[in-house]
Amino acid sequence: MRTYSLKMFIKFLAKNRLYTFVTLSGFAISLMFVLLLSVYIKQELSVDQFHTYKERIYRLIHENYASFGSPTGVYLKNQFPEMEAYTRLYQRSWNATFQENRQERVNFTLADSAF
Repeated sequence: MRTYSLKMFIKFLAKNRLYTFVTLSGFAISLMFVLLLSVYIKQELSVDQFHTYKERIYRLIHENYASFGSPTGVYLKNQFPEMEAYTRLYQRSWNATFQENRQERVNFTLADSAF
């Protein structure tokens, strides 16, 4: 009975090629998005896993932009005694010229020694 149903289903798919194409392409696109979303979530959850006390790390953000003046860390540490340490990150990109006049865009991040 099962093989008969499977044969009928395959015949149905062969006759209705547009239906088969739409169904399979929709399934493939859905599966692709599920895989991309799972890879993205895994990457987001793995950030800062190398820190020993990762649950105690906070990031200071001002209106969707994490940029403050240099004395901000010292000021906050003086105002909040429970704050153990702070670090500053500085992200930039630079056009570097290498041998044979080859130019490349170089992205880099600088951090304090407390990082």
